[in-house]
Parts: sequence; structure tokens; C-alpha cells
Amino acid sequence: MGLEIDGAFYRISKPGFEMLIPHWEGCAPETADEADATITLSDGTRRSLRS
Repeated sequence: MGLEIDGAFYRISKPGFEMLIPHWEGCAPETADEADATITLSDGTRRSLRS
């Protein structure tokens, strides 16, 4: 997984999409029970979600 911290966000990059998740102290995206995210598809379409 292409995971990096980009300022206040985790940036996860894979072929076909990029996802930004707010970076909270002590919370990793792999283990978070709840998170807000913005997903940008390769065609530029954006989606937001809350889990």
C-alpha cells in the first residue's frame, strides 16, 4: 500500500485512486474503527465517506 503522511492527512495511493484520511495522533488508518475519507478516482471524480 502506498501510505504516507502528508501534513494533516494520511495519503493512500493505489492504481486507479487516491484516498486522504485525516491524521489524528495515535490513530492509524489500518486500525481505525471510524474515519472520514476523501477518495479521488483516476478520472478526477471525488467521493467523501464516513465509516
